[in-house]
Amino acid sequence: MLNKNALRGFTAGMLAAIIMVLGVWPVVANNHNNWPGPIALAASGIAGLNENNSYPDSDKLDRVDTEDGVVGQGFDGVSPLVIPAAAFSDDGIDPDSFTFSFAGGYLSGKAAKHGCVEASVYLPHAATITDMFASVYDNDSAEDIQVNLYRLDNFSGTTNVMAAVATTNPFASSTIQSLHDDSISNSMILYPQYSYYVTTCVDSANIRLYSVRFYFNYFTTYLPIVIKGS
Repeated sequence: MLNKNALRGFTAGMLAAIIMVLGVWPVVANNHNNWPGPIALAASGIAGLNENNSYPDSDKLDRVDTEDGVVGQGFDGVSPLVIPAAAFSDDGIDPDSFTFSFAGGYLSGKAAKHGCVEASVYLPHAATITDMFASVYDNDSAEDIQVNLYRLDNFSGTTNVMAAVATTNPFASSTIQSLHDDSISNSMILYPQYSYYVTTCVDSANIRLYSVRFYFNYFTTYLPIVIKGS
């Protein structure tokens, strides 16, 4: 036979559990629509302004706000990726058609022309490129310099140009130019489907390449957190 005191204790415990659930559930239910949900924060990317003193649209996710205040803040440290002239190698057609200046840090062409080079571009998977800059010197009104970013489909072998910058003839200047392209096609980095590289040709001794720079955003997704109220 069930002890009456035990029965009373069991009943009181059940009632207490029911009251607790009824008290907590409305708080959870009423606040469900206010949960921020999965949040994409810029884990590493553009720290404010780029080289043209403008903010890319994707940079707006550096700081994520909700009605309850700031949810998170991105941190910086990876962007931009800088590819110096020293990282480029010749395309194999005419390896003697350009030189690298140890003292100046640039590639320049020779009278033989051609001088085409390329370099690999390694960016984090799922990063989004926002800008490409190239520092060049073009003091030859008869020749120009163009820098292209390519994407290679590793399975079909097809390529496409994602970004391009160039000087135009008859252009000549005795100062370094910073060329810029922010209209990047297929801007998200996707591995292992694609690989990426940048190319250019220095067709004159009066044409130099100093560096190519890629600004990008790299997002990390954080899941929502449910915090038990007091």
